[in-house]
Amino acid sequence: MTPFIVSGILADVAGAALVVAGAVTGNPALLAPGIPLLIAGTVFWLVGAKTGALTGGTSLRSLLRGAAAIPEGLPARALVRAIGETGWTINEAPAFSFDLEVHREGQPPYPVTVKQMVPRMLVGAVLPDHEVSVRVDPADASRVAIDWSEMPRAAGATETDDPPALLAAIPPERRGSAADLLARGRRGTARLLGIRDLGDAVEAGLMTATDPRAGARLALLELEVKLPGRDPYQAKVVHWLPADLVGRVGPGRQLAVAVDRDDPEHEVAVDWEAAPE
Repeated sequence: MTPFIVSGILADVAGAALVVAGAVTGNPALLAPGIPLLIAGTVFWLVGAKTGALTGGTSLRSLLRGAAAIPEGLPARALVRAIGETGWTINEAPAFSFDLEVHREGQPPYPVTVKQMVPRMLVGAVLPDHEVSVRVDPADASRVAIDWSEMPRAAGATETDDPPALLAAIPPERRGSAADLLARGRRGTARLLGIRDLGDAVEAGLMTATDPRAGARLALLELEVKLPGRDPYQAKVVHWLPADLVGRVGPGRQLAVAVDRDDPEHEVAVDWEAAPE
């Protein structure tokens, strides 16, 4: 039972006792608190029933906290077989239903369904046939939570998909300053299709610790670029993300960009200060 239903039971019992006592003794002073308690209990019952129906029995604590709700959980990997909507959105972070195939060391794979909030920055980054890190309750293998501290990755992805390899794979001629490209490039807009965190920009060597932008993250952006007089096209770039936008920028967001006039598919810079909503 959810906490709402438990609270409803307690309120109804207390309210009923007061109402019965007031009716038997003829004491209206007992009826005054009893009737509000009965009403409150009914409301809690309804909220609890509605919550249970929407979450499919998943507790709100698990829905909101994810892996943190299983602090003693064992690390494992899971393959996302399917994703469904729940209709829940809290603080602009949606909750989804994930059909997972859990893979634990020394154990055969097994299916489980998890309902969990997804950080806005990762919406669109996890798809069917992607792998996610999970935590498994050692006492109940069916109790599983996705650990968003580790980025989802396509099933079978190679080491070249890891952040260090992605950074090392960028040719020197494509490691120019975004500010320089914004100053001389061709202006346009882009729709963010996906975003993947690659770590701290200072630790990655993109900027120094004394840089005013320190605290920024490095991210892999998948964009649909739109330039005047040209059909939209897709581009994938490694770019810095301001610290104050972390968690606030997700798929579907429209961005202001500038592209290299000679290589618009590979050299794209985002103007975070002018980024349209």
